[in-house]
Amino acid sequence: MRKCILVVDDNPTDRLLVSTALSRISSDFEIVELTDGKELVNYFNSSKTTPDLVILDIKMQRMGGHEALEILQGHPKMEHTKIFVTSDSDDSSDVDNSWRLGAHYYAGKSLHFTTLVKTLQDAIGTL
Repeated sequence: MRKCILVVDDNPTDRLLVSTALSRISSDFEIVELTDGKELVNYFNSSKTTPDLVILDIKMQRMGGHEALEILQGHPKMEHTKIFVTSDSDDSSDVDNSWRLGAHYYAGKSLHFTTLVKTLQDAIGTL
């Protein structure tokens, strides 16, 4: 069964980078790209699919990742979904909030591509 991975970021270049890294790991993923937290909340509320992994930026214009995670706390699908937060922020409160809101992984966006692939591979290995 194909794993469903959501890539949520308002920057199309960052979405492409993550999707490319995922394709290096395996071609057996269903990758869904979303542009902000509002689309993520709508996906959880309207899709019949429970994502295996959400790769989530926390700083987005319309609705950020932390706000979306606050809304989704307690959602039945969240129980079966791993959250991988990505951010350019090195602010300790952003990191702490990510953990508090249920993140399983946290990584900076400044990762070298091969490090990104390895980090995502490790996250996917736990699914």
